[in-house]
Amino acid sequence: MNVDMRVERAIELRGQKYNCAQTVIGAYADAIAVPFEQLMKMSEGLGGGIAGTGDTCGVISAAALVLGLLKGTGEPDLAHKEQLNATIKALIQEFKEEHGTIACFELRGIINPEVRKKSSTCNELIFNMVRMIDKYL
Repeated sequence: MNVDMRVERAIELRGQKYNCAQTVIGAYADAIAVPFEQLMKMSEGLGGGIAGTGDTCGVISAAALVLGLLKGTGEPDLAHKEQLNATIKALIQEFKEEHGTIACFELRGIINPEVRKKSSTCNELIFNMVRMIDKYL
């Protein structure tokens, strides 16, 4: 599935009222060897900045899960973990540079609206993250 198809899948999932994290991970469900229902369960508590706390944006948490599920080995290989972490950190840095923060409530303008570099809706953040993940695979 190409990135445009993944964005279309994300739009479909968002329309079904899945949260931001579920939408991002769901866009990659076809490539992940975990049943869709399990992916939705494991990411359900990540929306709203992890359980609605406003902390780390759900699209960031979902991106880490997607990259881990698709690039991770599951083995106790420190070198590979460091490589995967470097990839995830690069994605997070790119997101921060574009949006100014990874904090949900800041991204949504609920707190510290001056931190925001640009006005983005949750949907825009979701679709942007799907495109970003694709670059890191």
